[in-house]
Amino acid sequence: METKIILIARVSDVEQRKALPAQKLRLEKYAEQKQLPYEYHEFDESAHKEERTKFAELVEHIKKQTGLCYVVFDKIDRLTRDSSQEEVKTSATAC
Repeated sequence: METKIILIARVSDVEQRKALPAQKLRLEKYAEQKQLPYEYHEFDESAHKEERTKFAELVEHIKKQTGLCYVVFDKIDRLTRDSSQEEVKTSATAC
């Protein structure tokens, strides 16, 4: 069974995109320390939008994974900012 890490960097809007390289660096360093294959995803999308299209697509991608996968965010609030949303509830059990 393959094990991998799904790294996710997220900011709330285009103006915050300058924070993504630092998130990416920390996430990739973590994955390399674990010595596991990984895939990296980044996007800008507010957790307070009615529809989190990019996040929902990523959750669907995670659900399709076979084997064991770990979903890693740079900071937990990048996932849980609006924990009432269905994508957040689903992603907690997707892998």
